[in-house]
Amino acid sequence: MSRRRKRKSTNLVWVIVLAIICVVAYFVFKNKYNFFNNNSIITTTTTTVLNLKPISFETKTIKQEDNTYTINVAYPYFNIDFLDQKIIQFINGQIESFINDFGNLEAYNGNQNTLDIVFDTYLISNDWVSLRFVNAVYTGGAHGNQQIITKNFNLQTKQEVQLKHLFKNDTYLTFLSEKAINKFIADDISQESWIKEGVSAKYENFENFTYSPDGKSMIFHFNPYQIAPYSEGILTLEVAKSELVDYLK
Repeated sequence: MSRRRKRKSTNLVWVIVLAIICVVAYFVFKNKYNFFNNNSIITTTTTTVLNLKPISFETKTIKQEDNTYTINVAYPYFNIDFLDQKIIQFINGQIESFINDFGNLEAYNGNQNTLDIVFDTYLISNDWVSLRFVNAVYTGGAHGNQQIITKNFNLQTKQEVQLKHLFKNDTYLTFLSEKAINKFIADDISQESWIKEGVSAKYENFENFTYSPDGKSMIFHFNPYQIAPYSEGILTLEVAKSELVDYLK
């Protein structure tokens, strides 16, 4: 009897041990499964610094003077490498061109030849920077000459964007020309023939554009004398994007 009881007791111990091993194994493998399973669904999101901080700029100036000329330039500095390089390259080109053309010319009536460059910001966002520069050169006479140069940058693709990059083909030029002719003739700013020539359906007549501050329109800028006398100043035509949707890429 005692041997039979001992055998039963030994068997019971083994049953308990096996049960404990099974329970431990269950939780070990369950946790192991959950560990790998959880790791398999981990995702990583990369956000550029550009989208974390608001786009801002500081105004930098260049002042240079010689016996025959004076240069005063203001331009925006964004602390965004590709953008600042493009802007500085443009500014340096304007200064170099002015010095080459007028740096060795005697000043008119004792006055110095001058180059002044100022800028206006139109759209500044995480996607776009849209700027207008006005290049004013004075070499004597009643007034100087102004030239508009616009710059548009896609911050996501890191590219400078020109008008030709935005449209499917050249049919948009006819649309813009007709719209501009109707507006400026109605405004009675100059002779009809002058207006029609200045905003005819040619790329160079509309190449200076910016986006509106809300990004919903395109604004086309026209140099003095392009469609009206100097006294009319810089003229603009604003066109909603909704009107251009059939032409845009």
